[in-house]
Amino acid sequence: VGATASIETVRASFPQALRLLAEVLRQPAFPESEFETIRQSNLGRVEGVRTDPQQIAILQLQRHIAPYPAGDVRAVASVDETIANLKAATLAASKKFHADFYGTSHGEMAIVGDFDAAEVRKLVTDLLDGWKSQADYAPVIRSVQKIEVVNRMTETPDKTNAFLFAGTPLALTQNDPDYPTLLIANQILGGDLKSRMWTRIREKDGLSYGAQTMLSAGVLETFAPFQ
Repeated sequence: VGATASIETVRASFPQALRLLAEVLRQPAFPESEFETIRQSNLGRVEGVRTDPQQIAILQLQRHIAPYPAGDVRAVASVDETIANLKAATLAASKKFHADFYGTSHGEMAIVGDFDAAEVRKLVTDLLDGWKSQADYAPVIRSVQKIEVVNRMTETPDKTNAFLFAGTPLALTQNDPDYPTLLIANQILGGDLKSRMWTRIREKDGLSYGAQTMLSAGVLETFAPFQ
C-alpha cells in the first residue's frame, strides 16, 4: 500500500516538478550573494590545482593536446588564466549570457517513468514553447592538431605522492568503424579492475595505488583523447 501511494504521489507531483524546472531555467533568480559564494568556491578549487600532482599532470596534457589560443571557447585555460577569468566575471555578464544563449531552439528532452505522455507533452510545450536563444546555434568542434611529442616533469616538493598521466588525441568519432574495436581494447588494457594494467601494476607488482586507461570519443568532432 505504501509503495502504491508513493508511486501515485510521484505521478501526481511530476507536472508541478516540471513547472518548477521551467521556472528555474527561464527565470533564474541570480542572487548576488550566491554568485559571490560560487566565485570564491571556484577560486579555492583552482588554487588547489597548483600543488596537486594529479591536477597538474591532467591540466598540462589537456593544454598540450588541444592548443587553442586564449579566448577560444575550446581553449584549456591555465591556472592563472582561470583565476583571472573568475575574478573578472560579473553578475551582469552572467545574466546577459543567459539571455543570449539559453533557450529551447535546439534540444531534446527524454522522460522515463510512470506519467501521462499526452499530458506531459502538452505541459512541456506550454512551458517551453517560444523560448528561443538570441544567438545562432552551432556545435563547438575540436579536431586533432599536429603537436610535438613532449615529456614533462613538475616537482611538487610538499607532496609525498607522484602522478603519471600520458595521452594522445586520435582522429576518431563514435561512428568510426575502428571505434568499437578500440573501445574493447581500452577495456582490456586498463578499463576496469580486471584490466591488464590494474592487475599487473597494482595487484601483482604493487607499484601504484591505481592504474587505468581511458578512451573518450564524441559523435561530431574527430577528436578522441586516449589517455
